[in-house]
Amino acid sequence: MLIAVAGAGLLSPAGATSPLLEWVFDAVIAPGQAALFALLVFFMAAAAFQYLRIGRRGGAWMLAGFLVILAAQTPFIFAWLPPESAGVADWLLNAPVMAALRGVLLGGSLALLVVGLRLLLGRP
Repeated sequence: MLIAVAGAGLLSPAGATSPLLEWVFDAVIAPGQAALFALLVFFMAAAAFQYLRIGRRGGAWMLAGFLVILAAQTPFIFAWLPPESAGVADWLLNAPVMAALRGVLLGGSLALLVVGLRLLLGRP
């Protein structure tokens, strides 16, 4: 898919704004992203079930946080909520969730750097 999209973009005279690339995005990439977002619900539900099944004390907090973030990311929820709660949902996504995401990305990038250095140095 990557090679087909890159080839179509490089060979088309319009470049990134060509009708072919817009069709590929609208017909292939956007539905794929929507499907992955839909699968995220099942993945998080399975992870929450596994976490709750073990009997840890924080399982209920994890489930509550999952439901709040899931509700904050679905657009039709905002139609039912008062305008003040939309600001709270935006703050939740922009402050604590983004801070956690930055921590995960930083940790993953540092781990990738260490693994890459170990590979280049020839250490197992």
